Amino acid sequence: MVSQSYQSRNQSYYTETKLSWLVIVLCFFATVAVVGFALSSEISITHILLFFLITFIEINFFLLKIEINGSELYYSYGIGLFSNTIGASGINYCEVKPNSYFKSWIYNPRAENCLLITLRGGIKTSLPTNNPKIVLEKLKLR
Repeated sequence: MVSQSYQSRNQSYYTETKLSWLVIVLCFFATVAVVGFALSSEISITHILLFFLITFIEINFFLLKIEINGSELYYSYGIGLFSNTIGASGINYCEVKPNSYFKSWIYNPRAENCLLITLRGGIKTSLPTNNPKIVLEKLKLR
């Protein structure tokens, strides 16, 4: 009985995952370039630091996961080091806009629209999604 209530409490109403092929490809070529330069000359601390910086960027930004659980919107990047949870009370306004925002374009370049969320403090964030109208409906129902 306890596991059922735990499962229903953590059940997602909507989940979407977006890979950023742009981040993956750029990080791959940057890694190849750093390794190539390191092998053609002697390996320095700069090569090692660049390699770890590129790896850090890739594992933290190659993926965007969007979830709507109850009255909360959760989104995280990569392995989840950078994430945000927004309660319904923290959202001031949501609207479907053309996909002209940098973050939205990186994760969904071919989409026509994205979801623009304005928080109570006036901060705006765009969510790249294939179904911005469905996400908007799920957020308004809660």
